[in-house]
Amino acid sequence: MGDRLKNGLPVEAYNISEVARELGVHRHTVRYWIKKG
Repeated sequence: MGDRLKNGLPVEAYNISEVARELGVHRHTVRYWIKKG
């Protein structure tokens, strides 16, 4: 994963909670991906 998700949009384009729910992960995980870049 990293700074891009399924449809190739930058993570910044997403609401973290929405992404987390959709992917079935915790918000911390999504934030970690963003930070990790």
